[in-house]
Amino acid sequence: MTELFLFHYDRLVGKKLLLLGAVLILLVAIPLTVYLAQKQQETRSRATKATTLSFLPVSSQSTPIQKQVGQTTSLDVMMDQGTNTVSVVDLHIVYDPTKLATSSSSTTCKESICNNPNAFPTVLNEARFTPGNIYITLGRIPKSSNQSVDITNTYQQTAKIATITFEAIASTTTPVQISFGNATRVLSSADRADAASENVLSSTSNAFIAIAAGPSPTPTPTPVAGNNQPPVCNALNVDRTLSGPAPFPITFTANGTDSDGIINKVTFDFGDGPVQNVTEGGQIGTKSVSAQIAHTYNNSGTFKALAILTDDKGGISTSSAICSQTITVTPSVGSGGGSSSGSATPTPLPLPTSTPTSTPIPTPIQQQLPIANPGPSNTIVGAGIVGAVLSIVGAILFFAL
Repeated sequence: MTELFLFHYDRLVGKKLLLLGAVLILLVAIPLTVYLAQKQQETRSRATKATTLSFLPVSSQSTPIQKQVGQTTSLDVMMDQGTNTVSVVDLHIVYDPTKLATSSSSTTCKESICNNPNAFPTVLNEARFTPGNIYITLGRIPKSSNQSVDITNTYQQTAKIATITFEAIASTTTPVQISFGNATRVLSSADRADAASENVLSSTSNAFIAIAAGPSPTPTPTPVAGNNQPPVCNALNVDRTLSGPAPFPITFTANGTDSDGIINKVTFDFGDGPVQNVTEGGQIGTKSVSAQIAHTYNNSGTFKALAILTDDKGGISTSSAICSQTITVTPSVGSGGGSSSGSATPTPLPLPTSTPTSTPIPTPIQQQLPIANPGPSNTIVGAGIVGAVLSIVGAILFFAL
């Protein structure tokens, strides 16, 4: 009898241990399954950063776009969205305001920056300018949530999204750089494998412009009736040594006379692009003048400065060595730059340090784009319910036996 009791007792204990093991396995497996499924869902909801931004025409520091002072250049902003579906682009363009200025002289763009309506038909935030910075927000979605736009049409994979026009305002010894600032963002839409409002910008490429001094306008002698004698420039004096590091300020004084009239203008050609006329002071309006003017050379190099006198009858003094000076400007101390002859490897121009006067306006995208539901899928919820039911059934059997 005792042996029979022990036999049944052993079988009962074995069944309970088996059921207890099954319940423990379920209690461990269900949370683990839910966790792994959530991780998989989270991975799928993240957009892969595959979009690039660049400028056209393509340029580099070794092969820059060639321009002269006073000329304009238009740069197309190109976007290759790769595997992404892009709905909004925050553009932040950085440039050197001492060398370039925004211009609206382009034949295709009436403003200094224009969106391409075929790629991004909506300007969500109008262009905003601070020294050396441009901000604009472009979208493939409407400003109003009451409107609808089919963003499933991703247009062509690589497309021009905007055009920016600059005017060269000063010559450079190394190419000036135009780049994408740190406020630039490319936001995805909830399509394909992308989640809404993720920054999918992968990389950017900059543009480089080499600016040469424009042609110096030289006064053209005007034929004068009668026996008018042109004025004579006797000397071009300076207030300091003829060489020094940039920026190099210097004051010129032109002395001259006119034997049969009066001198009413002195033209100073500094040799680095700018030309200035002096028509007042320095005894201008008399037979003998001593006209003075100050000028600063901002770039290194060798420049020939000269003065030309004009009298009241249109007579112009002739150019001569006695009325010219050769100015040598060396790189600024601590700049680490080489000579301006071009033999040294060009040093990249540092980005402008000007700070926007206000924080870039955030794009109002939260109320425009559908936000992906971060909650678990129906499959995960179903797995959790089934696991809970099995746990309850297992516990009931365990205590019943």
